[in-house]
Amino acid sequence: MLNNLIGTLLTVGGVGYINFSVANQLGTIDYHKDAKSQAIAFSACWSIVDFAIFMICQSVLRNHFKGDWLLVWSMLVTMVLAFLLALFTSNLLNAVIYWLYNLVLKKNHKATISSGTVWNHLMAGNGEPCMVYLYNFTHVPLGFGYIDEASNDELHDYSISLQPFNYDNPAIQDNYEDVIRRIQEDEFAKKHKVREFIDFKQQVIAITIKDSNA
Repeated sequence: MLNNLIGTLLTVGGVGYINFSVANQLGTIDYHKDAKSQAIAFSACWSIVDFAIFMICQSVLRNHFKGDWLLVWSMLVTMVLAFLLALFTSNLLNAVIYWLYNLVLKKNHKATISSGTVWNHLMAGNGEPCMVYLYNFTHVPLGFGYIDEASNDELHDYSISLQPFNYDNPAIQDNYEDVIRRIQEDEFAKKHKVREFIDFKQQVIAITIKDSNA
């Protein structure tokens, strides 16, 4: 009896964190101020589903195992099923939740919202080349090139990996004013999608440029 109680608590509590880790790796969790409390709340909600899986596993496996072996196999199968469930449903659940949010926001004539950060949305190339020019708030160049990888953490600290435009003859980065003038030209605006990201915390300005057909 005691083993069953301990096994149940360990399985449900631990597997809830597995659910959280999977969803976090898939980028379906939006962090707010208190990331730790958010992680606990997320894991606790998933634990309800995990407990149901655990009980079903015990019921099904009862015909094949007894005693501690029933507990062990139920725990293992619960962990695997919970991992797979989070892996294949996190994106869908995230999409449904934000669809419901925006449904209510539209009815109240408010701006819609989307999952993820502005940084990740802008830096996601979706398989298409995306150029970026980085400057600080005094317009000192920080780097430029094609976006290779970009990420941010729960504290909204941003990082980026860039591929230079030309390995053989790297040019000096254009100053901020020249880039602004170029992207405002009518011909350039017709051929490209340009966005300017401003991060007031790290004091970084990022100008992203994609082909309009991308």
